[in-house]
Amino acid sequence: MWFIKFMLSWWAALVLVPLVVGLIYLHHVQMTTKSWDKTIEYSVSVIGAVAILYALLFTVQHRRDVAASQFLARWNTPDFTKMRVAGKMDWEAKKGNDPDLIIDLATDTWGRSICAFFEEVSIAIHSGLATESILKKFFKGPVLYGYSRFKQGIEKTQETEPRAYVEFERLNKRWKSYCQMLWTGRVRRRVVEPSLHP
Repeated sequence: MWFIKFMLSWWAALVLVPLVVGLIYLHHVQMTTKSWDKTIEYSVSVIGAVAILYALLFTVQHRRDVAASQFLARWNTPDFTKMRVAGKMDWEAKKGNDPDLIIDLATDTWGRSICAFFEEVSIAIHSGLATESILKKFFKGPVLYGYSRFKQGIEKTQETEPRAYVEFERLNKRWKSYCQMLWTGRVRRRVVEPSLHP
């Protein structure tokens, strides 16, 4: 299974194309010169170049994974967790008195912090600085639920600041359409969150 995933990844082509081209050229050199000296030199240089390219791509992927894990660590720090829990409890208490409550992100520190955090996550994903698959496994529910909770507050903020939280909105739309594809059967998965059923 890992071999199929490797073959389908975009960077596998970057590793395999130079290797295949090198082997074709190696065969050509061997057939024209009939000398093993040049063949061995060339094969060592091709293998070295492919190894360097693979190491470079692996390093880039590792950095993206580390960036994703740093977002997970920040989300679970004691201070951020305490702020999230206290803010949620405060919001639920206010919501009990006023069912049509809109969270004003200009004055609500809790809502602004959550939206700013997901805006950072979204920018990191869209710019390729963090691995989306790792972040999606952990943050899919919080992003979709958080956006639905803060949507009216985001729209109110965007009246004065049109670019506020646009990456968060974009990520929400992308992950929401992914979840809808899960439910319609276009993407095959075993586990689907029941709370996201349309």
